[in-house]
Amino acid sequence: PHKVVASVFGSPFPGLPDTELSVLYTGQSGLPFSYVYGGDVNGDGYAGLGGSFDLFNDLLYIPNNLSEAPLSFVTQGLLASAVEADDCLARHQGRTVRRNACRAPWENRLDLRVAHTLRVGAGTSVRLEADLINVLNLVNSDWGKVERTQPLVPLMDLCRFNCDGRPLASWGGAVLPQRDEEGKLRPTDPWTVMTPDSQWQMQLGARVTFGGREQ
Repeated sequence: PHKVVASVFGSPFPGLPDTELSVLYTGQSGLPFSYVYGGDVNGDGYAGLGGSFDLFNDLLYIPNNLSEAPLSFVTQGLLASAVEADDCLARHQGRTVRRNACRAPWENRLDLRVAHTLRVGAGTSVRLEADLINVLNLVNSDWGKVERTQPLVPLMDLCRFNCDGRPLASWGGAVLPQRDEEGKLRPTDPWTVMTPDSQWQMQLGARVTFGGREQ
């Protein structure tokens, strides 16, 4: 629901009145999603929307104390890391995550256009244009990214075997956890970097005008 658009246009170069510069910035909040269990935790038998989301409709509960949940030691560590890294999970400690309460990261995009007009004879001009799309990603490969995720992100799976009478849950993130520089297991982010929206691009163009008519 939040979006900011700002633009600047003009001829900022002294002595070059026919050279124009345009800058467009667009910033918007990421798409919403929900953390859920990978299974029918409440036993209501109610499926989600579509076959791929069957039984993935039970919102995740985040305990204040991880010992409240019947989790293995490794799963407790992964969940603790996820809560520490994700503000949405941290905000919901001690309660169930609200539907669509989480959002993908904020998106920043900066586009740049430089245009110069050459006068060629009476009534004839050539306008040369260069567009840099997503300049932020050109400056730094970690900037200007567009990150998306599924509307429902299963974070915990119910244990089906060897549960010893307890409804144990295990880490069920969409991607496997990785080890950090210290060798500890860390859950990865649930979102995916979108291409080519996250990559910088360049396009060149020319516009010829004869006697006021464009070709």
